[in-house]
Amino acid sequence: MEVELGWNPSDHLTDSGRFPLRFFEFLLEAASVLLQDEKASVKSGMYVGENDIGFADYLLKSAPGSTKAISAIVECSPVLLDFGALGVELSKKSTTLLWELPPKTNVSLKFIEFHLSVLCKILDAVLLEDCFCKVGLRSGIPVDNIKSVLGVDVVNTKSNCLSYIEIDSAYFDECKFKPEEFVHDAMLQRLRREMAIMRRDSRFASTVYEQINVELINGNCNVEKVAECLSVSSRTLQRRLSECGTSFSEILDDVRRNLAGELIVDARKSYMEMTLILGFSNKSSFHKAFNRWFNVAPGVYRECLVNN
Repeated sequence: MEVELGWNPSDHLTDSGRFPLRFFEFLLEAASVLLQDEKASVKSGMYVGENDIGFADYLLKSAPGSTKAISAIVECSPVLLDFGALGVELSKKSTTLLWELPPKTNVSLKFIEFHLSVLCKILDAVLLEDCFCKVGLRSGIPVDNIKSVLGVDVVNTKSNCLSYIEIDSAYFDECKFKPEEFVHDAMLQRLRREMAIMRRDSRFASTVYEQINVELINGNCNVEKVAECLSVSSRTLQRRLSECGTSFSEILDDVRRNLAGELIVDARKSYMEMTLILGFSNKSSFHKAFNRWFNVAPGVYRECLVNN
């Protein structure tokens, strides 16, 4: 790109090390033209970094069983895929992972080919070779490039999702899980922090994050107050956050989780103080949220900090 077009794509990376969607689509199209290869986008997805595969592999196999392993794939999918996320449908015979995009989002064919290729490469490496029962693409999307490069059976489907991968449940049973729950949970926390950074990548979402932080400390945090401070209506604020792929409640949860992680370290802070600072109505709500964020009760978390 630097030689042929005279600019360096890395100059356009966001704070979390990702390309904006439309810019990345342009990169895939440009690569296809420069290399004179219609299959370039699928092939480039096959070169997903070994670090990503290694991380996904360890995250899955440290899970205490296949159910938590599948949940981990779905939860960490925004980081592995860069755009959109995975949903899951379970049946006795198969597990189906659905690639879901934000509402009213249109993406190019090259983008679809690249990300489906990335997902297939990661799952193929983490599970077993030829683990897919079926790969489906929404009706009307060409399948030939993906079929020929990935060597998998790809079909067009009338499903509402953009694409899906169906895996025989038996493959999860054959995986060699080595349950290490503490390590598994620690890796999930790292991923959640990365996803919080991704959501704040937008300048507007970042501004909302900072304002929520201020209002929480002031003891008066709600969508109306934050919208007023940013000189927009609460409806406009919600709409613009939706365009960024997030929401007020998600950012509020990110702020609370990060603040809770800082407050719990201070042994002088009581749980009631933390409850009030984080804007919870009672201590029980704080404890439930903390458990959800860190998979452990506040008291146990603090005790582990002291012991270590």
